[in-house]
Amino acid sequence: MTAQNIHIRGDAVRYHLDRLTLNAHLTSLLDAAHFQQSRGVPAGAPVYTVLRRQATEQLRKYCACWRLDPSLVEAEIPSVGELRRFTVRAVPVGTVRRGGWLLTLGLAALAISVALSSD
Repeated sequence: MTAQNIHIRGDAVRYHLDRLTLNAHLTSLLDAAHFQQSRGVPAGAPVYTVLRRQATEQLRKYCACWRLDPSLVEAEIPSVGELRRFTVRAVPVGTVRRGGWLLTLGLAALAISVALSSD
């Protein structure tokens, strides 16, 4: 076996071990998010943002080391997307609709007051 073949095999083993390590880190972060959810922590809470940031940093380091496209690797690993979903606060549909009307009424009142005060 040539030195080049040994080097290639060594890289393949390191790549595989790094990928296993990345998956283990991301799984532990996702487990932490599930634990927080089981404790009643709502989606969008700061703890989920911290967990997602840690996952993003692990992914960034892995991709930089192996010169990979982070979006492609992220697509292969579902735990990253699941962590992202934890960071989005769920808003009931009725609240959005009601808030939109309140905003519209507030802007209309502001426009009327500005128009009346400018005369």
